[in-house]
Amino acid sequence: MIFDMISDEFLKKNYRKIARRSNLGLVEQTFRYKGTNADELIFERGDTWSACFERLRSSAGKNENEREICLVTSDTSHLGDAFSFIHKIFLIGHRFQQACSVPSRMIIQILQTKWRLSDETMTKITESLCAKELSLPAWQPKLPSHRNKAQLEGHVQLPLKFSFKWINAPYYATDLSVYVFRPYGKYPQVKTLDIILTSMQYEQIRRAIVVVNNHNTLAELGHFLPAQVFQHDVSGLPYIMQVFQAVCTKVTDELVTFLTKTCDDINYMVYEGRLRPSGSKMQYLRHLEDCQHAAKECCRQNRSTLQMLLDQVNVIQGPRSHYETNLINELEMVVTDLNYFHDEIESSLRRISGVCRDIREQLDIVQIRRTSILGILAGLYLPLAFVTSFLGMNLNQFTQPQPSWRNATHIDVTNPGNFTISQSKIVDSGANQAWSLQNFFEIAIPLVVGTILAPLVIGSVIRAFLRALRRGRTWWRLIFTLFVICYSTFSGIATRYFTMGLVMFAPFSLFVGLNMIMLARRKRIDWLGLIFWFVSTCCFEMALYYLVDDAALGITGAFYGISFFFVWWLRPNFYYRWDQGRRPKAKES
Repeated sequence: MIFDMISDEFLKKNYRKIARRSNLGLVEQTFRYKGTNADELIFERGDTWSACFERLRSSAGKNENEREICLVTSDTSHLGDAFSFIHKIFLIGHRFQQACSVPSRMIIQILQTKWRLSDETMTKITESLCAKELSLPAWQPKLPSHRNKAQLEGHVQLPLKFSFKWINAPYYATDLSVYVFRPYGKYPQVKTLDIILTSMQYEQIRRAIVVVNNHNTLAELGHFLPAQVFQHDVSGLPYIMQVFQAVCTKVTDELVTFLTKTCDDINYMVYEGRLRPSGSKMQYLRHLEDCQHAAKECCRQNRSTLQMLLDQVNVIQGPRSHYETNLINELEMVVTDLNYFHDEIESSLRRISGVCRDIREQLDIVQIRRTSILGILAGLYLPLAFVTSFLGMNLNQFTQPQPSWRNATHIDVTNPGNFTISQSKIVDSGANQAWSLQNFFEIAIPLVVGTILAPLVIGSVIRAFLRALRRGRTWWRLIFTLFVICYSTFSGIATRYFTMGLVMFAPFSLFVGLNMIMLARRKRIDWLGLIFWFVSTCCFEMALYYLVDDAALGITGAFYGISFFFVWWLRPNFYYRWDQGRRPKAKES
């Protein structure tokens, strides 16, 4: 009986809970068995777990020379329905995970009894079944002194365990899914396939156990792998190479699918990232980069595993059959394909870095654009808010009583018809508004123009003015001189009509003072120009302090303008050439 084979008390206790329950189709998602002379095992949904295990026990290990293979999964995510609801309540946390691994452990227990597996083989199988999915691969020592020897007493020895790995391509998620579910926060999970041999002597190898970490992979390999392995009636090392050939076909197809999907996603992100850049695209590309690194590591490990088998095969001396030679050539071509996949993944990794850089630049541009819009909106809002708060302080209130309407209705008793008469009274309410809406816009609009429009336009205006000034220096001197003449003449004439006429002399006074300073600092002093500006300044000061009549001030300003015009007309170069800069110093001989 199967129950008598179990030595572990924990396994025996949990097996009692599922022995009489229907498998509900979970057996085919847990293991697949195939033997040379054994009938194919077919399970119904209503079959109990004990009946399924008994059928495996009766089929396995009938003949020592029979070739057999068994596929088992370490994935327990789908085995929760094997237990009843009452049992699930008491199985909490890690105990529930251990209980879900009971079907796989029962299969290995049966094979150990029927195939007489060694303790070393059971250790390798247990390591594969209990392997944990880590965020990053753990470091393992690989000491040169512990490497497998190529030969031992004239016999070729093979490792008991060969591991193959691959990874599925990720799928892009939108911004909302990334924010809520965070699909890119985990390290990419690698699918593993471990081939565990039952002996280290290749002449005795007729059986193998394949452990996969995903039940979907088991369903895909359930019919394909046994059909490929039992296609030819061979044993020993050719049997191992048949298993490797079938597994390498699966690994190669998965790598082709992965590279095709990832390259399509990278090509899509090249222009989609520029058109609609977002943070989720950056996170997806980083996750895709992690998947590429994991796939590159899978290629390296698969190539190393396959090369180790080929090295052991090449040690064998003696003639080989045509079928064995073809198997060796096909495995060598798989090594070449794995090298090609490794190089293609390296190229894809370089492309991902460039696409991430482009999307980051587009995000910066979008951020600058949004910041500009927010700055403009803030510039419009802040002046209006300032004016609103300033005018809302009610600085001035009317303290005298002000009229307002109040209605009072009463009955006129003198009226025979008893009609009502309405009278209106004017009663003081006080505290009327101090500012009108017109005052608000008179203050707010200049603030908006001065704080928003002027800073946006003034830079371009200044640059255009300076460029135009550099292109036409002579014409600008002429325009500036005519402006000074007209300004001084107009200010002198307008003094008698406007109270601000004296203020108009201030820029002209500044211009006179600057010309005197510049003429005095020249290496070669122009005495005529210096005397002219000095006399003009003295006359201007005398007129300003001693002539209080507006007519006299107007005549003085007009005299300054007309005299400056005649001097400029007769000798245009007598004043300082401010636009030509300093003269270069002569080089010493």
